[in-house]
Amino acid sequence: MLRAAVPILFILTLSGCSYSYDVQSSASDGRLIFDANPQWGAECVRHVEVTEDNGAGAVWQQSIAHADACVNKFPLMYGPSLRGHPQVYDSGGVPDAMVGMPAPSVTAKKLRGGVIYTVSTATGATDYGCGRFRIGSDGRVENLRCS
Repeated sequence: MLRAAVPILFILTLSGCSYSYDVQSSASDGRLIFDANPQWGAECVRHVEVTEDNGAGAVWQQSIAHADACVNKFPLMYGPSLRGHPQVYDSGGVPDAMVGMPAPSVTAKKLRGGVIYTVSTATGATDYGCGRFRIGSDGRVENLRCS
C-alpha cells in the first residue's frame, strides 16, 4: 500500500512547486501600477513583460538575475528598470549561441488608450503571473481576464 502511495505523493509534490497568479493593473497619480497577491508566490519579481494583444510586440520588458536579492516586489510601477543585474543566459536550457547573452530588454513605450495589453511576470524561478488591461479615454484602467 505504501509503495503505491509514494508515486502519487511525488506527483502531488511536483505539482505544488509552481504557482500562477493574477496580476491586477490600476492607475495612481497618473502612473500605471501592477499588483499581485503575495500568498500565491508573487513576491520577488524577476521578469516583467507588457505586450500589445494585437501582436505588435513588447512595449516593456525587463529581466534580472536570480542571484540578486529580492529588490523588486509588487506593487510594481510601469516604466522604470527593474533593480538588480540584468539576466544573462547561462547554459541552462538555451541554445549554445545564446549562452552569455543578456535577456531581451525593451524600454517602456507610451501606452495608448483603447489598446488591450497583457502583462506577464515571473517571481522566483517557477511562479508566473498574468494580467490583461485596457486604459480608457478617461485614464481609468479596466482589468480583463487572461486568456
